[in-house]
Amino acid sequence: MNVIEVTFEGEGKTIWTKRLWQYDRDQTILIKGLDVGTDDQVRVYYAFDAFNGPSQGVDGIKTEDGITAAIPDELLVHDDWRTNYIIMGFIVVVRPDSADTVANIVIPVNSWPKPKEEEEPQP
Repeated sequence: MNVIEVTFEGEGKTIWTKRLWQYDRDQTILIKGLDVGTDDQVRVYYAFDAFNGPSQGVDGIKTEDGITAAIPDELLVHDDWRTNYIIMGFIVVVRPDSADTVANIVIPVNSWPKPKEEEEPQP
């Protein structure tokens, strides 16, 4: 597993991560610096960009280091290998009476030609 660390200073922020490569599987975001209560749940909704859906929700896992949320492998595959793209992550804090989007992550992805099925990188 490859961990991409992001640290927020307050809510309502957008952070760009380091650039990933298409077909790099088993990527996880480690989120630090968000004010999340003990009983609050965190979900990260990932999408190819801010305007094209649908998004895929991933439950965040709280650790002593922060909150981890895996990037769905299928978002690291893109049909147009000639075009780099971004994955957006919308971080939502879920409480018993509300759900609030508190921050965003922008993950740039470099594209490259799809390898043959038998040669595709595996985790």
